[in-house]
Amino acid sequence: MIEGTEVWSVGMACSELVECVLRNKREIHPVTVNVKGHYGVETDLFLAVPAIIGEHGVSHLITANFDGDFSKLVENIAMLVREKLPSI
Repeated sequence: MIEGTEVWSVGMACSELVECVLRNKREIHPVTVNVKGHYGVETDLFLAVPAIIGEHGVSHLITANFDGDFSKLVENIAMLVREKLPSI
């Protein structure tokens, strides 16, 4: 059963994203995007990361100079996803 607050929070998040697009607000929101070419990822991998949302959707990913541990973590996630994908 879906609780009222769960539906409300999903609806609010969606309305904020729609408002960003319609009004070209260029705000930062966590969204799931293809991070290929970012964070050392060379293959298609979709992760939830902070991004700037405007009239054309995602305009930029918020990236920072992460240490080697973070890059290794993302590489491990990509490897696990590639290994598990054929069995789905």
